[in-house]
Amino acid sequence: MDRLPQELLLQISRHLQSLQPDSRRHLGSFRKVNRACYDAATPILFGVLTLRFSDMMSLRAAVAEITETPEGQNSLRWARRLHVAGDARAQGYWWQRIGGLEPWAVSLVSEDRPTMQDTLLDHWLTAVDPIPHRRPTIVHTSHEYNWSWEPVLSLIARLSHLKQIDFSTQGEVTVGVEDIVSRYHPACEVSVFSAQVVERSLGNTGSWRQFQGPNSTEAFRFNIEWLRRPRLNTLTVGLGLYGQEEQPVVEMYAFLVNAPGLKHLEVFGLHRRDDESSAAFLRLKQQWQDLQDTSPPGKVCNLESITISGFALSEEIVLSFAAAGNLSNLRSLILAAPVPDWATLARVAQHLPRLEGLFFEPNSTEFLPSPDLVDAIRAFRPLRYLSVGDLGGSENLRRLVEIHGPSLEGLMLCPVDYARYTKLKASDLIHLSTQCPNLRQLRVQAKRSMGTRPECEMYRALSMFPKLHSLVLDLHFDARPESQAHGLIAADATTLRECFINAAIDESLATAIWQLIKSTGAPHLQFMRIVPVGNHRFAREEAWLLARFTRSFLVSRYNLNNPALPLVEEIGRREQTRRARPGWVQRDGRLAQLLQTIWPRIAHVQDWWNSGWESFPLALNA
Repeated sequence: MDRLPQELLLQISRHLQSLQPDSRRHLGSFRKVNRACYDAATPILFGVLTLRFSDMMSLRAAVAEITETPEGQNSLRWARRLHVAGDARAQGYWWQRIGGLEPWAVSLVSEDRPTMQDTLLDHWLTAVDPIPHRRPTIVHTSHEYNWSWEPVLSLIARLSHLKQIDFSTQGEVTVGVEDIVSRYHPACEVSVFSAQVVERSLGNTGSWRQFQGPNSTEAFRFNIEWLRRPRLNTLTVGLGLYGQEEQPVVEMYAFLVNAPGLKHLEVFGLHRRDDESSAAFLRLKQQWQDLQDTSPPGKVCNLESITISGFALSEEIVLSFAAAGNLSNLRSLILAAPVPDWATLARVAQHLPRLEGLFFEPNSTEFLPSPDLVDAIRAFRPLRYLSVGDLGGSENLRRLVEIHGPSLEGLMLCPVDYARYTKLKASDLIHLSTQCPNLRQLRVQAKRSMGTRPECEMYRALSMFPKLHSLVLDLHFDARPESQAHGLIAADATTLRECFINAAIDESLATAIWQLIKSTGAPHLQFMRIVPVGNHRFAREEAWLLARFTRSFLVSRYNLNNPALPLVEEIGRREQTRRARPGWVQRDGRLAQLLQTIWPRIAHVQDWWNSGWESFPLALNA
């Protein structure tokens, strides 16, 4: 085994990493088997170090656990990325409400950002919650967070191979962090995912407090020097909107877009009261203008991506940034807020000649008519990556790929919610495959119909993409008429029976879909994620039971244990069970009796909603 190829050693190491949360516990046994595998696995398992804390006491304890324990010594030696994740126990902290400080919840902050990924679908192949929602931005609340970064700084000084630091915590990140990073890790980049209120950096304490700011302490004021340092890679900025017209401090924009090291910028709209702050707002605008006159920002924009969140007019913000700096090198634009004006969005395209990726989060196109949205997207130069919500029909998709199809390498057609998505037929997928010959990554939805011929034809059509490498397939299982899906209207027994059959997804069905796609084409397909969707506005008992049947799987071509078969792994069951609300379902109730007509074995199984059932086979010869 000491002569195994390096690539195989890495595959074994990644398999060990997939055994979370027990992967590090198995490492000791791994060392006894083979030293080469141990040496390959250790940097991978300890490559990411996360500090989770809620106050200064827990922060010091978290740092001590790393610096004073044997396992922590491996982290000190091998950690390349440090994620500082403070759990502010106050209203408004997004991931606190969905999963506390679980590792999977921490990753929500940064891992689903397209600009942070080597490929478009990487995050969604293994995400615990695979339905795209509004990306969490950590905003401030009225609570004060007076923690000191000294324990973090001492830890940074002791790490050996640090390449990246992520801050996902409330409270401003002081410039002292950059000082210690530049001293011990000159090549390290810093990413700040908590909203920093940069505009207040120049105001005096009196005027600053008039903005109803969350942190009225001088120690937590964002230091403008951050924007002049080269190590700030990612910055999230909370921009104040003032007055009835919601005016921002545009005089500050040049310092943001021309920051020398900044590659990724997210701006988040923070609404302010205008009853007492008009004079302070005008004074602040003048101070930024004076700074431009006396100490102007650089003239070179290094931004690769801009994300707009929380603004009613996100396209107008992009135009303002374009006026403040040259955005011609921007590669990615992420719009995470409603876009009401397609004509203005089309004007944005003129300022982004090298844009490669355009990403609309599901809620951003909610109020934009689909034809107008398509017209706006067609105004951009041919894109390599596109993520968009419900296009309203296949005709709009056809118009879109007329312009972007030949250049597209990644396309995400995201479900807007559990019922709205771009509805396609097999013929539409075949047309898409001819228009997008270079497509390597695809997310698309398919309507389940109990494995009948139309459903199977959808799977066969997916085999027509000659270069497809990664596929996320959302399977919509709701058999109710579409009008019923918008209210808690009880389905009749026949329809509900079809819903349960469609929702029943297990390893056998995931394998059958994979084999049907691979049997007729898709020679380069390596990964397929099955995502059940449609559990929306059912009665509580129905929804609880449907959640037990809808299981999500990742199917991989490479199977270390049996190369003849794909590797099928269930994703997210442990986390879903932990988050699920308690359900009380009677064995002799209406739904239990219905399920027994579908799967008679259920009547003889103790945990009958989790086992005793299997998926229905595909009607391949129908």
